[in-house]
Amino acid sequence: AKNPRDFAEQHLANLVWGAAKLKLLREPLFQLVEREVLSGHRRLSDFSPQQLAAIAWSYAMVNFDAPRLFEAVQEEATRVPQLAQVLEQAGLLRRSDGTGGRARAPPYGHQQGAAPPGGAPPGGAAP
Repeated sequence: AKNPRDFAEQHLANLVWGAAKLKLLREPLFQLVEREVLSGHRRLSDFSPQQLAAIAWSYAMVNFDAPRLFEAVQEEATRVPQLAQVLEQAGLLRRSDGTGGRARAPPYGHQQGAAPPGGAPPGGAAP
C-alpha cells in the first residue's frame, strides 16, 4: 500500500470522482482524500481547477459532509476565476449571499444527478 502523501493531486481527484460516479460512499476513502487535500504538505493551488471542482462534485454527489473542504474550495475560487467558473457550471459555487448555483440542495446548490465538471474524469483521462 502506498502512503497517501505519495498520491499526486490527479490521483486523489480520480479516486473520489470514480467512487462518486459509481455512487459509492466509502467514508474512509472520502475522509482520507479530505485529509490529504487539506493537509499542511499540500496547497490547494497544487490542484488544477478541474481537479478541485471534481473533488467538490464528488463529495456533493455522495452527500459527504466535508464543510472544511467545501469552505477551502470556495475560498480558493475567490482567487482563481477558472475554478469559480467550473464550480458555477457544476452548480457548486456558493455566492456571497449564501445561495448556490441551481438550488439550495446538498451541499452547495448541487442537484443530485447533475453532470460532473467536464463530464469526464479530472484531467480527462480514465482513472
